[in-house]
Amino acid sequence: NTLVMTPLGGKVNNLRKTDIKNVITTLKHVHSYEYVHRDLRKYNFLRNLDDPKEAILIIDWGFSTKNHEATAFAGALECMPDEVLESLTNEENIVYGPKVDLICFVRSFYLMLHKPLMERVAFDRDDDIGKRAQMMLNFWKDCSKSDVWDDVYQAIEGLDYDKLIQELERFF
Repeated sequence: NTLVMTPLGGKVNNLRKTDIKNVITTLKHVHSYEYVHRDLRKYNFLRNLDDPKEAILIIDWGFSTKNHEATAFAGALECMPDEVLESLTNEENIVYGPKVDLICFVRSFYLMLHKPLMERVAFDRDDDIGKRAQMMLNFWKDCSKSDVWDDVYQAIEGLDYDKLIQELERFF
C-alpha cells in the first residue's frame, strides 16, 4: 500500500473578478446534479501553484450532501447562512440547498474583502455550538447590510446565478 500526496494549490486570500464567475459557474453545475458542498469558505479554495491564472479549485467535498436532504450540521460556522445558524441555536436538523453554498461563498468573499476582526477560538468538546451560532448570527446581522449586499442576497434568493455573478463583479 502506498499513499502519494502532491500539492494541488496555494491558499486563496483574495478573489479576483474572474474567480467570481468561475466559482459560481462551478456551483451551478454541481447544484444541477443535486449536490451541495455545505462548507464553502476561503480555506476550501485553492489557486493552482503552477499557473495562478487558472481557475480556483474548490476542495473538501467530504461534507457534501444531496440537495434538500435534512441532516446534522457539518462545516465551519463563520460563513453559514442565517437559516443554518438559527437551526443550530434551536437544535434542529438542517435542510441544505443551493442557497447555503451561495451564501457561504458570498460571506467568504465578504470576509476576504473586508477582513473584519473575528475572534478565532478553537472548538472544545464542551463548547455549545448553539451559543457560537448565535454569536455568528449577531455578527452577520451587523455586517453586509447595504443596498449592494441586498442585491446580492436577492440574486441568491432567486437562485439567479448570472445575476449573482454580475452583482459580485461590481466590487472590482
